Amino acid sequence: MKIILERHAYAPELNKAYIGPGRVPMPAPGCTNIAQVRKIYFSPLKYKGRFVVLRSENAPGHEAYNRTQSGFCNDLRSLKGALTVFRKYHNLPDCKHIVKTQVIG
Repeated sequence: MKIILERHAYAPELNKAYIGPGRVPMPAPGCTNIAQVRKIYFSPLKYKGRFVVLRSENAPGHEAYNRTQSGFCNDLRSLKGALTVFRKYHNLPDCKHIVKTQVIG
């Protein structure tokens, strides 16, 4: 991937990196070489595992009570426990609970 670095000698907080074939500008404050830009934008993932989004959708007229929670679960047993607690606190009549999972890493 092509990276172009625009450096400012007297204002390093204004440095920019142009990344990819479309040359998308990204801020790169304090970066003085391409290796530092790669470390910032292409470092290894902090978390790996199952990313879960729990969402409750209520009937019309009760949209103010819609809730969304997200986070990482280690296994399906902890997901089941999180869903049980979520349903306990978000259980209005005609409430739908939606679970979306995505494996990252």
